[in-house]
Amino acid sequence: MSKVQVQLTQFNHFISGIAYLPYSAGVLTTFAQKDADIATNVEFRLPLFRRERVSDIVAGFDKVDILGLSAYTWNWNLSVEVARQTRQVNPKALIVMGGPHVPDRMENFFEKYPFVDIAAHGEGELTFRDILRAHLGDRRYGEIGGLSFNDRATGTVVHNEKRERLTDLDMVPSPYLSGTFDELMRAHSDIRWQAIWETNRGCPFTCTFCDWGSAINTKLRKYEDDRLYRELEWFGRHKIDYLLGADANFGILERDRNLALHMAKVKEEYGFPQKFRVCFTKNTTQKIIDVAEILERSALARGTSISMQSLDENVLKNIKRQNIKLSTFKELQRQYIKRDIPTFSEFILGLPGESYQTFTRGITELIENGQHSKIEIYYCDVMPNAEMGDPAYQAKFGIRFVTIPLFQPHSSPVETEWDIVENQFIIHETSALPTADWKRAGRFAWAIQFLHMLKVGQYVALYFRNRHDVSFLEFYESFLEFASGRRDGFIREELDSVDRVHENVVQGLGFDQYVPEFSSITWPMEEASFLRLSLNRDRFYAEFREFVDFLADKLVLTVDAREIDDLLLYQQAAVVHFDDVGDKTLDLSFDFPEYLYGCTVAVKSTDLHAGRFRYLLRNTVNLQGNKKRFAEEILWGGRKGGRFMYVAEHVPTT
Repeated sequence: MSKVQVQLTQFNHFISGIAYLPYSAGVLTTFAQKDADIATNVEFRLPLFRRERVSDIVAGFDKVDILGLSAYTWNWNLSVEVARQTRQVNPKALIVMGGPHVPDRMENFFEKYPFVDIAAHGEGELTFRDILRAHLGDRRYGEIGGLSFNDRATGTVVHNEKRERLTDLDMVPSPYLSGTFDELMRAHSDIRWQAIWETNRGCPFTCTFCDWGSAINTKLRKYEDDRLYRELEWFGRHKIDYLLGADANFGILERDRNLALHMAKVKEEYGFPQKFRVCFTKNTTQKIIDVAEILERSALARGTSISMQSLDENVLKNIKRQNIKLSTFKELQRQYIKRDIPTFSEFILGLPGESYQTFTRGITELIENGQHSKIEIYYCDVMPNAEMGDPAYQAKFGIRFVTIPLFQPHSSPVETEWDIVENQFIIHETSALPTADWKRAGRFAWAIQFLHMLKVGQYVALYFRNRHDVSFLEFYESFLEFASGRRDGFIREELDSVDRVHENVVQGLGFDQYVPEFSSITWPMEEASFLRLSLNRDRFYAEFREFVDFLADKLVLTVDAREIDDLLLYQQAAVVHFDDVGDKTLDLSFDFPEYLYGCTVAVKSTDLHAGRFRYLLRNTVNLQGNKKRFAEEILWGGRKGGRFMYVAEHVPTT
């Protein structure tokens, strides 16, 4: 008797010869093969991981008995189309869809996708194993917990309750250590593999915008330490370049510091993994600083998250979120700066109850409390299994969203002649934030990220905050007022570009922006502006000087022209440019580098001194006009670490 043929898929984008090992497919395979009957009678084909033409994907699927598709935002539409075409070439195949994007609220799911037999909900190991057991036996799939079953033979549909989560994660063998990926890696030896690493499951928080694999508000369960140490060794030996942590709250456990130490040790021995990215625990504490420092010193990570999402108490209540106190944030931020560890904070535009005023006030309050490294501002996205995806929740807060093409920054254009466009669902209006205010808030978000977080105007903002008591809110709203009042010029062109993107989103066209002079990949609005600024550097700073005059006149400030001249000279010189050759020597009449550094540690923490000061801006990158390297290495790759700014070294004057 021939073995049951199983094909698992976990499609992801394949960029420049780099791909993720299909972790979910590997876990399902490894767990199922613990069952002796399955190990003997089921043959798992190599999992499919690369987006390709659907007709090429399903070629040979006529011999598949069971097709399992792991689906999330980035591959849902492709997975659905693969299932549809598989049904056409193989009417008898059992088609199973699982993954975080399979909705818990099923409603008319099987009417919309009649070619799907089973929708698996929640953790899939036990459910998928039981599906295979049933296929080898009586095929009574409708009796299996954790799934919805569309019996095409009888026309009946069964929706079963979610099953209990695994209490002992050590029941699940490691797909890395068990050799599950060995054959796949041999078959694709030309690929630079990235890996997903899971040290625990679950999330004790209940944020309404998040589904985290539908694991929110669940008890934390962890894998045993020895397994994790051995997996890190595996990543090192197999030259895994980039490691993505799947934990919702890395650092929440005391042992995570030791895991970070071991990862650094493995990198020192093997040179891999080179980078580690993970979501740190929501409420940052002192112990996270220690973990972050280990990762920073070993160059495994550049930048640590101190997430906030909003600073408005009513909004936080609406999204069931509790932040650390701002006083705690400020002290933590000071410690990160003193240890030379960059941080970033996250805000979300479009949360229920957030108005234009609370949004702009919250962002600038965070800056007032020391966040000058990076604020990542996301546009609120409705996930199907998050509480925010519930129509009743949406009605309560007046949520309106639009379906747009999935925006994946730094990705190549979708090959629309054969690829399937994925979607996301962006909130553009709530009861507290009409669409017009959403666009205004989007403008403000762009100004903050472009001028302050990409630092092309941050030094000027810090100067006015500390020297003339101009709040960051006043500064950036004044900048937008100045830009809106211009008829032409670079700054006006960039503001018009931002407005076009927001209107495109409302019309369902998406966020994509390209700057062809640098690369063929997509860029977020502020990064696109940064790249275009580098082509118009003198033009921009001439206009920015006009803004400084506008601000001084508007607020009736007495400003020393010599200070402004030095400030703008230093501000422009400090921004890395693709045409810069060699080191720069800067002679100033004020000690702006020391003064501005003090301003980032705490507002009004230092005085500006006049005199004769010489600074060396050391060029360690020497791009020699290479725009592609500039865009990808300095801006994209260096954003969290601020690689796009030169460090000023004070040198004696003769």
